Amino acid sequence: MTKLVKLNFVGSFENDFTVSVDISDQKKARFVAKSLDYSLSSDVEIPNLYEIWRSAYEKLGPPPRISLGENRRTNRSSLEDRRNCRILAKQLSARFNKWLGPGTSFGVLRELLFDKINRDDEVRIFLVSNDNLLQRLPWHSWDLFSRYPNAEFALSAPAYDFFDKKYLHSDKNNILAIFGGDEDIDISGDLQAIKSLPNTDTDFLSKPHRKQLNAKLLEDKRWDILFFTGHSCSQLDEGIICINDTDSLNLEELSGALEHAVSNGLQLAIFNSCDGLGLAQTLLKLNIPQVIVMREPIADKVAEEFLKYFLSDFANGTPLYLAVRKARKQLQGMEDEYPCASWLPMICQNPAEDSLIWKKAPDTPIETVLSSFETPETSETKPPESATKPPERIFGNNFFAELKKIFASRIGFLFILFMTAIVLAKIFSLLIDPVPVNINERISHGEKFLISSERLSLRNNLSANAFDPTNWDETIKKFRNYLYNNEQNITSKTPLKKNDPEALIYLNNAIAEKSGKYLTIAVSVPIVEDPAYLMGVSEEILRGVAQVQNEVNQGEEKQRINGNFLKVVIAKDDNASKNDDVVKAIAKKFVEDESILAVVGHNSTKASLAAADTYKGKLLAISPTSNGDKLSDVIYYRTLPSIATDADVLASYAKKQEWNKIGICFDQTDESSKSLKESFAIKFTTNGYSVEDKNCDFSLKEKINADIVISNLPADFKALILLPSINGIDLAIKIAEANSKRKLPLLASSVMYTGETLTSGKNSVESMVVATIWHPEFSKAFADSAQTFWSDSIINWRTATSYDAMQVIIAGLKNNSDPIRKNLMEFVSSSKLDMESSAGIKNSQKNNKIIFKPNDGGRDAEIRLLKIVANEKTSTRSYDFRPLDENFNPLLELTERK
Repeated sequence: MTKLVKLNFVGSFENDFTVSVDISDQKKARFVAKSLDYSLSSDVEIPNLYEIWRSAYEKLGPPPRISLGENRRTNRSSLEDRRNCRILAKQLSARFNKWLGPGTSFGVLRELLFDKINRDDEVRIFLVSNDNLLQRLPWHSWDLFSRYPNAEFALSAPAYDFFDKKYLHSDKNNILAIFGGDEDIDISGDLQAIKSLPNTDTDFLSKPHRKQLNAKLLEDKRWDILFFTGHSCSQLDEGIICINDTDSLNLEELSGALEHAVSNGLQLAIFNSCDGLGLAQTLLKLNIPQVIVMREPIADKVAEEFLKYFLSDFANGTPLYLAVRKARKQLQGMEDEYPCASWLPMICQNPAEDSLIWKKAPDTPIETVLSSFETPETSETKPPESATKPPERIFGNNFFAELKKIFASRIGFLFILFMTAIVLAKIFSLLIDPVPVNINERISHGEKFLISSERLSLRNNLSANAFDPTNWDETIKKFRNYLYNNEQNITSKTPLKKNDPEALIYLNNAIAEKSGKYLTIAVSVPIVEDPAYLMGVSEEILRGVAQVQNEVNQGEEKQRINGNFLKVVIAKDDNASKNDDVVKAIAKKFVEDESILAVVGHNSTKASLAAADTYKGKLLAISPTSNGDKLSDVIYYRTLPSIATDADVLASYAKKQEWNKIGICFDQTDESSKSLKESFAIKFTTNGYSVEDKNCDFSLKEKINADIVISNLPADFKALILLPSINGIDLAIKIAEANSKRKLPLLASSVMYTGETLTSGKNSVESMVVATIWHPEFSKAFADSAQTFWSDSIINWRTATSYDAMQVIIAGLKNNSDPIRKNLMEFVSSSKLDMESSAGIKNSQKNNKIIFKPNDGGRDAEIRLLKIVANEKTSTRSYDFRPLDENFNPLLELTERK
């Protein structure tokens, strides 16, 4: 069902706005809801942020399709320019969403939308306003669109009406394609896209004169689509196009001819050119039903790709609105090189008009069948009695005769089989649970162990059915005997005899269940057996979670959560290593289980991003180990800072060493690795310093020979930086081993701060410098207590950041007498969060306060550097991570740890 939503804004950013919402059902042509008028205070920062962003955007290259010669550019933008533009875009988008968020008067209008519109509805959202700045804001980034996957945004003129049309019948899509002035730009891709369209009758005008263009528009012919490519711009809200290399036109100068074309049935105008809002304003005044323009200057490649993606979907039957939305998503893949490419396409529509539907060729039985499924809202306007009658639909008087013809042809028979299969698949999809049938095998309250292989020998005295919901006393006794070798005299600080965080969580779950008064949270970790060290990474995270739960459940009464114990559900998500389906299913399961109040997880940025849409606005998730830049876009909370913080410190260190040329190995498929590589390159490549990617992609793990990687590095490389994903630690170690003869200094991300690096890398990783948020020397009190509690195991940053994530959730639960999800989410995003890091992690102000950056979700925290050194005094470990001071010198006076 299609819903039309009109957002009526009256006012300006200087004098505030009055806002109302009208909702109607297009198919039934009925009114659904109208809101009262609400006052929305303007946010003076939004105009400022827009101007700053636009200035940064205009610095980018290559040359755009803009008509003013003096504004053309031939230089390519730098990495710094592109990164700066992306950062400013995030800030503008975040501020814009906050302005329209739940905490404002607009929140009442949002609730009206949520009440009247179903998630699967096709929704056209119109902005009705005279304010030019409001029209230029990134409405497509409004978080409302993540709720409605079939929604798209359009501008509408404040005054509009239905325009009477003649009915000029045509079985084909008639296109008038104008290729205008193209100095310094390449529009050949546009030509190819138009030529490849099916079932079209296209007239091409190349660099026409005004008289020629005017005459073509005045022909007694129905143009379905008017297409223009070339230079254009907006001046004083008027659109100007360069129709050839010397002449330009204000579209008002073609008003008579354009009105004639509209009266003959013109439905859509596409201007694949720069800065088209002025063009759109003129075209809407002329009652052209739909217009697609680019709201800012656009690069050739972006314009070409948009047209290709949009026309491909549109010509294959996708509704115009959704075809634009899908093309916009495709453009996101170009934003490394062309920041904000997805911001550019914009629909402008007269709400009184139906959306154009691409005409299929009527000369095959299949197309005839397809045409019979057109709904009243998508069909062509019916001709008057005197006009040529369209082809008869097969579901008329001749149904059986037509059906016989279809079955008589092989293709018709195959089509019927195909349609039957689709219908049956749809029916079965409605009958079964969309969550994979084995998802319950990935989630445990204690009834099964998820970490098993390396723990079987330890757990041989703990039977598989030890977790017995019918006898909590016996369950507690068994788990205590296993973990402590003692079922009595256990306190929250009693050191474990068995270093098994999963078992400790299940013991404390049994204690919580026995009490009958508990709150529940969840934690999601990889628990992947290949590579084997990922099991250790999962345990490092679970240690932080288990230690806090243990303090709540086995500590003093004051450590309870307003009298409640704590239960922790564990999930195994594979780090989204193969696909996102497992992570999404786990997130969905967590959201549906109303007892779960928060989630600690996920581990990788890829996994956190996969779960983000499911959690958003429904369930608080805090990742202790994800730090990719894209998490800022979805405001995913994490107890790590943004990856750019790591890049700053690593780049500063490399520059101080005067390594003017560095090789880099990273994982093209991992968001954190890609983000760190890009950020490091931006920070490092100044004043003659350079960084090069030399065919060392960790995602091609099985195809990379470490020895060849090192031998192929140019002789003038001064160092090598290793930025693997968590799955690539073993390959990074192999590269370090291959480097033993070359002896290039090695830098690495925090991913390499793990016991696997020391035990497998040995002397090949000696002197490697690693970025980190935490080390035992930074917080001796927490390190000592944790290492004692966990039987002197190596405690690293993942345990510390997981511990802090748990502490934030506990503080939020204690802060509310009614511990519900909404209250917890509000607590974390508000100024109420006023607590110190128990793990001793410092922020940029050099204190231990836990601070989440507004509109970002990342933590404000220091990143420090460690160096791997030989450990002469300790027999249990030959090598260890040791901190460098703020001047990157080794800290010599350290407490030796076992």
